[in-house]
Amino acid sequence: MNKNNKQDLFQVFASSNIYEANLVKTLLEGSEIKCIMLDENTIRMNPLYSEALGGIKIMVSREDIERAKEVILNYIGHL
Repeated sequence: MNKNNKQDLFQVFASSNIYEANLVKTLLEGSEIKCIMLDENTIRMNPLYSEALGGIKIMVSREDIERAKEVILNYIGHL
């Protein structure tokens, strides 16, 4: 995954909760899915920006979208 080319990345999850976003990122990485978080630092510095920015976004490459959705749906199903 090329972190410098955001056009190759696709959003699979968003949360206004920093802890939940980090949990999902950890679950994806534990499933050997490379991902990055966007807007994490901005929202960490000023949580009031979360709604305006659409939360912290988890991004994966095209080839990992389906596997990432499976991991996330499994997580959501256990809430």
